[in-house]
Amino acid sequence: MNSVSEELVPTSHMHCEKSLGLLLLDGLDGNEEAYRLFLVSVVPCLRALSCSYLNREPNEVEPFVQEILMALHQKRSTFRNDMSIVDWLYAIATYKLEYSRHSRAFPIISSKRANASQFALFFLDPSAR
Repeated sequence: MNSVSEELVPTSHMHCEKSLGLLLLDGLDGNEEAYRLFLVSVVPCLRALSCSYLNREPNEVEPFVQEILMALHQKRSTFRNDMSIVDWLYAIATYKLEYSRHSRAFPIISSKRANASQFALFFLDPSAR
């Protein structure tokens, strides 16, 4: 695929996960625009997860979001088309957040964290972010 088809850009709740998976797979096949769109599409959800997980405001979690994006880039080859993109993202993001929190002596303010279902909701319902 030489250009990103508009049908791959996540626009509705029903095909968001499939679209993200296709964008990532297309990016892995060398489509730079698809990979860029994948990364841009997941940032708001990663930011919401980071806020929930660390009990911080959006402006306080940007360094963590950037670290997660770097981890996604490093682990991108581990994604397969038979996997749930949301579960894959959640696993990498929470591992990175937990590691970052402990390695920086980041104070635990709350034990309330987004679980995998709430993280999926961040993708499906933008008002949940």
